[in-house]
Amino acid sequence: MSDHIEPGRIESIPPGKDVKFATPPGVDGMTDFDRAQLLTIAVGVGMPYEALTGDLRNVNFLSGRMGWLGFYRNIDSWRARIVIPKLCKPELQWFLESMAISGRLNEPVRVNWISPHRDLLDPVKEIDALLKEIRMGGLSYPDFVKMRGRDPNVVIASFEKWKKQLDGKNLYFDWDCEKFAGTGNMNTVQLTQEDN
Repeated sequence: MSDHIEPGRIESIPPGKDVKFATPPGVDGMTDFDRAQLLTIAVGVGMPYEALTGDLRNVNFLSGRMGWLGFYRNIDSWRARIVIPKLCKPELQWFLESMAISGRLNEPVRVNWISPHRDLLDPVKEIDALLKEIRMGGLSYPDFVKMRGRDPNVVIASFEKWKKQLDGKNLYFDWDCEKFAGTGNMNTVQLTQEDN
């Protein structure tokens, strides 16, 4: 009988002999150890454990939201301190220099760094809070548009263009604050002023 075992092998054994396979002991607590290691990695890179692993078993909405808000602050910091100054600005400078050398750029360029759109964690509550902040003057409309990942100048231009298309067509939309109050009712004060 050989000491060598390989898959699919057929071994004839003499009468009275049997085969015993090794039964190594199990490793208790390995799952907890793995989770602890992944938690350490998540903390080290500054991101939520749930985002790193996709494991949502031990998270509720509030703890998940707190983790994501901290992660968003990290992303904003990395963007402001690393991505824009170390990557974007040098690339922009290289591009502007090449455009100037080729003669296709003869005037100063204004650059507006806008971050990508970020999904809201609780849209109903967050939009309401942002709206109140805008109305109280704590946040400007252009800053709100930038938070949503868009260029304010493009958004305002599209509003102006669409308003021109809508004028005189007797179309009324609830989002039009010239015609509707925040409750969805017709804004009678504005309509009275227009009639006079």
